[in-house]
Amino acid sequence: MVNKPALVLIGSKDLDFKDPQGEAKRLAEALHGKYEIIENAGHYPHAEMPEVTIPLILNFLQALPETSQEKSWQQEPA
Repeated sequence: MVNKPALVLIGSKDLDFKDPQGEAKRLAEALHGKYEIIENAGHYPHAEMPEVTIPLILNFLQALPETSQEKSWQQEPA
């Protein structure tokens, strides 16, 4: 079981699935994550439409809470 935030990106024209949106929803629910449908993209939306996927990924990452480990990396050395 995944216990970390998850983002599922899937192309609306992904031919690997009969119902790409249904597959994305099912997977996101199983991972307790969220999903985004990339309109007019196929199986590799990150490669086919980086101008769409990169902002989605960055927004997802920026919305994650900081961990104490991350905070310690950002502190100035003594």
